[in-house]
Amino acid sequence: IIKYLSEFRYSSFQTISPDIFEVFLLYAILFSGLLLLNNLIKKTPAEDFKSRAFVLIFALSCFLMLIDAGISIKQRFFNKDLYISILDVGHGNAALAELPGGKIMLIDGGGFQGKGKFDTGKDIITPFLKRKKILDIDYMVLTHPDTDHIKGLLHIAENFRPEEFWKGPDKSDSRDYTKLMEILKKNGTKIIELTDSAENMSINDVKFEVLNPSINNGEDQKKESTNDESLVLKLNFKDKAFLFTGDISEKAEAKMTKSYPEKLQADLILMPHHGSNGSGSGDFLDNVNPEEALISAGRKGLPGKELLQRLGQRNISTWRTDSNGCITVAMGSNGYSIKAFTDVQK
Repeated sequence: IIKYLSEFRYSSFQTISPDIFEVFLLYAILFSGLLLLNNLIKKTPAEDFKSRAFVLIFALSCFLMLIDAGISIKQRFFNKDLYISILDVGHGNAALAELPGGKIMLIDGGGFQGKGKFDTGKDIITPFLKRKKILDIDYMVLTHPDTDHIKGLLHIAENFRPEEFWKGPDKSDSRDYTKLMEILKKNGTKIIELTDSAENMSINDVKFEVLNPSINNGEDQKKESTNDESLVLKLNFKDKAFLFTGDISEKAEAKMTKSYPEKLQADLILMPHHGSNGSGSGDFLDNVNPEEALISAGRKGLPGKELLQRLGQRNISTWRTDSNGCITVAMGSNGYSIKAFTDVQK
């Protein structure tokens, strides 16, 4: 019977993850409310000291809960800055962009090979979202359909029901890609395919530029690798820019550098292909000219020593999820700041 009932759409629902203070307030409201109800049933005089104390505790707890809810609403929906968090998902990519005005964008979802029970979408991204009191996703972005970018998106697509899904034109016959597309279509998510010919998009003062893949990768041309077909997005906000590069190699980097070098410049970059030596060439870094390089890695040998040397030679500060954990960039009128779970730079 339980299994049958659980199949109904609204048989369960998601809630946020309260912090310690909110848990305390919830218990205070619950216990003082129950004790007040008990006093009413027993017709305890309102002048009784205990009854007055319970009323005071209940009223104060409700008042503080309303203030807490108001602060959360203000931080989410009246926020004027852009926050980008690079989540620590091991070997993979997953980034959360909290746009001004409360819009939420998830770029990739991490994921591991095989049929293990650990799910980056369910076990890492979902708790992170709920702690931020986020129960819905406005935009979901897939840079390319490799397992370490797509697999975690399955749980998110099913449970957070994004309004729009951005992807490149590259298709895949993988099980994860097929299942993700089925979930999105079932939920009525709008699917948008992007190439470098797409017009610049703007969401609440954040401008998005698509720099890869190229629309010229037609059927009459040699097919690019899945990595080099990665969706490369540049987020511009105020006078700062953040570049997402997927898993592109030096080949795609050279192509972009030749096609539009003036568009590549960015203050911050999520390094391509988890910081492998075959990406982040010297020419590419010189054109992007970033101040900060963020690397999402969790496999032995990554980031590569040669790549780290290239970054060091150019005095580019390096932040790594394998060393720093989750890395959050705040961008606003006064520039940007970076905060990591552990502020150790390598």
